[in-house]
Amino acid sequence: MHPLPVYLNTCISRGLLEPSPISGVYWSTSIPRKLADAKRRHMSSVTLGLGDFLVAGYTTLANAKKGVHAWVPGSWAGTEIHHIVENFHLQFLGVVETINEQTYRQSEPCVLMAKKHHDTHVDNIVGGAQDLVMETRDLDFVSAFRAAHPGISQKSRTEQAALRAAWVKQQEGRSPPPVTREQIKDALLEIYGFAYQGPELAPLRLIATSVIRGMPL
Repeated sequence: MHPLPVYLNTCISRGLLEPSPISGVYWSTSIPRKLADAKRRHMSSVTLGLGDFLVAGYTTLANAKKGVHAWVPGSWAGTEIHHIVENFHLQFLGVVETINEQTYRQSEPCVLMAKKHHDTHVDNIVGGAQDLVMETRDLDFVSAFRAAHPGISQKSRTEQAALRAAWVKQQEGRSPPPVTREQIKDALLEIYGFAYQGPELAPLRLIATSVIRGMPL
């Protein structure tokens, strides 16, 4: 996959994200403004909204999470890390480029946000959007793959990735192909466009679009 900044270019150019004090971590431009205002008012903490979050790879955010109280005092009690694009979705596009446990930990963009916002607005929204979009498709490729691979959840991410890539390649080799990577890519763009609606989640929508479009076919 590309380096993280490639997927954030649009957000950065639009003033939605900027580098944070922690190397490799980007945050919503609203956060430093709120911190400056809190300092000016001699407040010990700031109130973080749905649009206030950090973006980086999973491992980087997991490490940053440990020390986040030191530089955003009182504001991050209870946080969650969430992959902006589900790893298993990218695996369906991974015939050319490897998607596995390594990319899950290091390369795929993630968001760190307050737990209350994650639980209320982000957790399960991709799954719900997937269900709605798949209802309009001739083939629900997620369910079709799962039906052909019972027990898939018990395998490692790397094993799952290899099986999904092989399955997609097999589908494309049939005549006519039941589903193609181009169709899967279009479906994923629709899923994440629907999931990350609203101005607060616009950066996540833009990042998801960049990641999906950046997968080579």
